[in-house]
Amino acid sequence: MTATENLVRVWDSGYDKESGWYPSLERGLQGLTAEQACWRTDGK
Repeated sequence: MTATENLVRVWDSGYDKESGWYPSLERGLQGLTAEQACWRTDGK
């Protein structure tokens, strides 16, 4: 398996599969608006 294939595999598993340690990225982003996603502490 190449490094790229391994990276894609890890990304895929973290996106939509739950872990005992953390929720999936997909679940963590549910309900997030574009405004919330763009928010920064410095206001820029």
